[in-house]
Amino acid sequence: MLLVANNTSDKSVAEALSELAIENDIEIVQTFYLPADYLTKHNTTLRDIILQTYMRTRVYVVVADTYALVDFVRFMHEKGLLDRGEYIVISLEEEEFYDP
Repeated sequence: MLLVANNTSDKSVAEALSELAIENDIEIVQTFYLPADYLTKHNTTLRDIILQTYMRTRVYVVVADTYALVDFVRFMHEKGLLDRGEYIVISLEEEEFYDP
C-alpha cells in the first residue's frame, strides 16, 4: 500500500515506485493520497486508511513528510499492529539540499 502526499514531487516518486513494482511482480494493493499540506487535523484520514487496509496488506510505503509518518505509525501502534512484527512501514522523504 502506498500512502503519498498529494504534491508533484511525492507523486513522481510514487509513480516511479509503481513502475518498479510492476517490473518486479510486486502488487501494490492500493494508493492513498494525503493533502500536500498535511496537518494533524487529518488524523482520521490516516486511521481510516489503516482500518481499510490492514487485513489485505503487510507492507506500507509512506511517501510523505515526517509528520504524516509519525501519525501513521502511531495509529498502527495504537491498533496493536506493530506488536508481533507482522507489518512494516517504509518511509521515503525527499531530502532538500541547500546550495548557496
